[in-house]
Amino acid sequence: MVDEMQGAVFGGPLERLRQAARVDLPRLADEYAQIRNACESTSGYDDKLDRPAYFGSPALKGAWVQLRDVVWAATGETGENLWELSQGLDAALNRFVHEDTVAGAEMLRVRDRMQGDTSPANDEWTVGYDGGSYPR
Repeated sequence: MVDEMQGAVFGGPLERLRQAARVDLPRLADEYAQIRNACESTSGYDDKLDRPAYFGSPALKGAWVQLRDVVWAATGETGENLWELSQGLDAALNRFVHEDTVAGAEMLRVRDRMQGDTSPANDEWTVGYDGGSYPR
């Protein structure tokens, strides 16, 4: 792992992912939902395209309805996918933070237990560094 992705600095990218999950992706999903809703609201005007004198053959209506339905389905599906992505990303981040917190607490508990071992065989925690004086 590179230095920029360790310790407290790692929290910045995680928080940016949380912002994406809770703010950016839901906003984008809402934009797609608005497009889908706008397409759906135009279905009431389909009969207006049945005027051959203005629009030519009725093929225009059929082409318009097909295009509108494709856009409606695509934007609806994309909006739902973005919403589900935001929910999944938020759940994954919450799980990661929880697991990291639990692991940190366990590490501190084990360290305290090991350092609290006052048996004579466990003096590594209190002795410090022995610079040693080597005979010449």
